[in-house]
Order: sequence, then structure tokens, then C-alpha cells
Amino acid sequence: MDGGKTAARAALFAAGFGCLWYAGLAPMPDGGELSFASLALRLVQGAVIAVLGIVAAARRASGCTGALPAGAIALFCLVIFAGEAGLPEAARMLDRLFYGTLFFCWLSVSLSRNRALPDGAIPAAFLVGSLLSFGGFLGLPLFTQAWREGFEALSLLFLVVYGYLERAEAPALPARLPEGAKASSLSPKAWALRYVVLLLGAAAFSFVFGTMTDLHGWMGDKEAVLVTQGANAAAALVLAVTFSVYRRPFRPDAAIALVVPLFAVAILVASAGEPDGGLSRLAIMVGYLVYWIVGWVFILREQRALGTSGMLALALLCAAMLAFGQIGRAVAQAVLAGGDMSRPEFSSLSLVLFWVMIVVATGAYWLARARAVNRDLALVEQAADAAAEGGAASPGDLGGEDGTAARTGSAATEDASAAGSPLGESAVVVDRVALQAQALRTRIGLSARETEVVVEFARGRSAAVIAERLFVSPNTVKTHLRRIYEKAGIHSRQELLDLLDGTEK
Repeated sequence: MDGGKTAARAALFAAGFGCLWYAGLAPMPDGGELSFASLALRLVQGAVIAVLGIVAAARRASGCTGALPAGAIALFCLVIFAGEAGLPEAARMLDRLFYGTLFFCWLSVSLSRNRALPDGAIPAAFLVGSLLSFGGFLGLPLFTQAWREGFEALSLLFLVVYGYLERAEAPALPARLPEGAKASSLSPKAWALRYVVLLLGAAAFSFVFGTMTDLHGWMGDKEAVLVTQGANAAAALVLAVTFSVYRRPFRPDAAIALVVPLFAVAILVASAGEPDGGLSRLAIMVGYLVYWIVGWVFILREQRALGTSGMLALALLCAAMLAFGQIGRAVAQAVLAGGDMSRPEFSSLSLVLFWVMIVVATGAYWLARARAVNRDLALVEQAADAAAEGGAASPGDLGGEDGTAARTGSAATEDASAAGSPLGESAVVVDRVALQAQALRTRIGLSARETEVVVEFARGRSAAVIAERLFVSPNTVKTHLRRIYEKAGIHSRQELLDLLDGTEK
């Protein structure tokens, strides 16, 4: 029964967000010639998503509350009224406000703590949008009259139905986390280390996508659009199957690792300067979609595995994907209007800037993670040296070889007496650290070796001691720790200890 309800929610989400995604492909007037006002109008959708994400994160909201759909309905009514009243400027602004609000509602639905969506629903929604585009760009009768407003209204209808079903299933579940509950286990520094590289990648990919789209008119050729949407549909289908099978958490740079080869193809084939774009067009436009999907699913799995609040990260990711795509388009239009640079020259320049941003972001991410591991290992070694000089037990020796906070013999004897059994027959030594590490392994997808390193590191042992006990090199231990920090979304040993304690709670 629960499986059927989950499938129904996933279908509603895929249909609803797919309709909204398709409506976003409609050509929308941007206020005339390129200017600051027209650029600001283009950025409204992304700005709305970002602002709503910040507000929701501050309020610790965990789902799409009733006020958001009500606001979206009111905005849609105003869009229709402004259009009928002959107010095109107001209609354009209201439409973008409505689109951003409705978009954020679907983001909230995907992150709801009350009823989790399967990961495959995210690429399935993009698949629906890509499939709808075939009918739209082929000019089928269903798509010929006011299809942007029509599909926005259909998306809104799906959202209302989804919300009604969710409330009917669990009317008592709160829209916010309880007071005192931990909305996120990540400090601001850890959050930045976890998500900034993902957001910078979104800005870079979207900017190149926007510049190439307008520079070469890729969305103006019906045949090119159909081929691209076909490739997008195929990519979304592959990702839907992949995420349904592979359910373990993955690293925050996975999206970059998947999409960078596509953009490398765009450079290697040297066709970005051609009018039709060829393989470069497919590589860049499919890469844009893949990055968006993988980033979204990454944040969903982070929220489930680590207990973090993914609202702010997901809102900023989607806002960056929308906003920087529009910025790229505006830059391309300005270059074409000015005539100071040829199309091939600007194509090459935009791709070079993209690679610079990706290399800098990824390098900073890896450097910060490596420094965090080296710092914590140095602190552990200092503590061990200080304990040795003072004649005290080192952190790794506290509680015995098994690392437990072992009780004294008298305490154990009292417990055994209470049970009515001799100590030698009933005493059981529980290795809490090992049990916590195993729970963490299941939670965030650690390997067997990484789990062993977690146990030893949590007990306060240095890289040299861990290497000796596990028969590996100290550098291998550091590599394992970097991967553990990545998977756990942490940047200090104390956060690791807190995370281990949290597995018991």
C-alpha cells in the first residue's frame, strides 16, 4: 500500500514539475532591447527562488506550506487579469513571480520530511518536460494557444492535488521541524565547504549554456531543438534508472565529474563556433540538464543521510541554474550587438572562463578538505604527545583497547548483582564506537576500510598508529579520512564524533 502511494506521489511530482519545466521553455518577452531593466526582469525567477529558500531555511520549514500554493494561485490570477486588462509589462513581471513561486513549491515538495519522494522522480520530471517539448515544437493543436499559461496552470493543479493527498494521508504532521530539533548538523563553514563548489559549478555551467544558446541561436532551430530534447530525454531516463538502482550518497563534486567530460567534448570537437553547434550543442545542453538533476538528487540524499536541511542549498542551486543562464544570454546578446568580438572568439573565451572557474572551485574544495584532515591529525598527535609527557593515558587508550568508555569493576559488579548473576557469566563488553561506525557506514555509504579508519580515528589514534594497525601507509589513511569527511559532510574530528553520537540517538 505504501509503495503504491509513493509511486502515485512520484507520478504527480513528475507530471507537475514536468509541465512547469516545459512552460519555462516558452519564448517570453523580456522587455525589449537589452538593458538593466530587461536583465533584472530575466533574473526575477531565480531571485524569487533564492529569497524563498533563504526564508524557508530561516524558518526551518520542511515542506510546502499552505501559504505558498495559495500565493501561487493568487499570482496566477493576477497574471491572467493583467493580460486581459492590456498591461503587458505587469503581466510579464507577475508571470515571472508566479513561475518562481511555483518552482519553489515543487522544490519544497521534493524535500518534504513528511513524505519523501524517490530519487528517480527528479529525473522523471525532467523527462516529462523533454517529452512534452516534442509536441510543443512540432506544433500539435494542444500546444498552439497560450500554452505557457496553460501548462503553468496544469502544474499548479498537480501541486494542489499533491498537497491535498499529502494532508489526507498525514494531517497531523507538522510543516516545520519540532522546536529543539536539529535542522542541520552542518556549521556554516561546513555548509560552505559542502555546497559552495556545487553552486559555483552551477554558475559556470549555466553561464556557458546561456552564452552558447543565444550566441548560436540553438533554440531558434526547430530541428535542433527536437534533437536536443531527445538527447535530454534519453539522459533523464538513464539517470532515473541509475538513481533508482544506486541509492548510496555520493560526493558533492560528482555532478562536476559527470558533466565536465561533456563540456570537454564541446572543446575537443572544435565545433562551438559553427552555426548549428553540432556535437557541442548536444554536449553543452545535455550537460546543463544532467548537472541540474545530479545536484538536486545529491542534496536530497544529503538531507536523508545526514539529517541536514537541504532547502537553502537546493534553492540556491536552482536559482543559480536559472539566473546565470539568463546572464549568459544577456552577455551573448551584448557581444553580438556590439560587434567587438566574433562568435568563435567569444565561444572560446566563454569556455576558457568556464574551465578556470571549475578548476579553481574544485581545487579550493580539495585543498580545504585536505587541510581539515591534516589539521585534525596534527591535533590528535599533539594530544598523544602531551599525554605521554604527562604520564596520562593517550586518547586511544581511554576506555581500554576496544575504545569503549569502560566502567569500573565495581560498577559492572553492581549491575551484575542486580541481574542476579555472577559477573564472569553475565558481563558483556559493548564496543560503542564500532557499533556507531557501523551505523554511520549504513547511513552515508562508507566502505569497510573507511569504517575501520573511522573507528580508529574516533578513538584518538594518529595516522601513523592507524596505518600500522591496518597495514596501510599513512598517506592511505589520510586519503580515507578525506573521503570520510566528504561523505559525511564534515570538516573536523569533533563533527565526526558528534555524528557518531547522533547515530545512537
